[in-house]
Amino acid sequence: MPFGRKKYLLRRYAKRILPAAILKRPKSGFQLDITGAAQSFLKPLFDTYLSEERTRAHRLFNHEFVARVRQAPPRRGMRWHWFVLYLMAQTHLLMEEFHVS
Repeated sequence: MPFGRKKYLLRRYAKRILPAAILKRPKSGFQLDITGAAQSFLKPLFDTYLSEERTRAHRLFNHEFVARVRQAPPRRGMRWHWFVLYLMAQTHLLMEEFHVS
């Protein structure tokens, strides 16, 4: 990395658009309770873009995996599974928005 610092170019660019307080704060983990969000305000997104119909139509992701995760009781130990589903839903949304088949 330039000057021995990680993400040097990204930070240099971000200085133009982000306040210094944001750039200087320490790293932190994910702040979103994805399992809770998937059961509440993200549920319509998941229902729409991870439906069996869409998953099979796009043929990009394994519908059985999607269904297994969605049917499992929400718990903290499954948060990475839910993050993957969130990325899958976003992928389907973008594919449809940009007419990618």
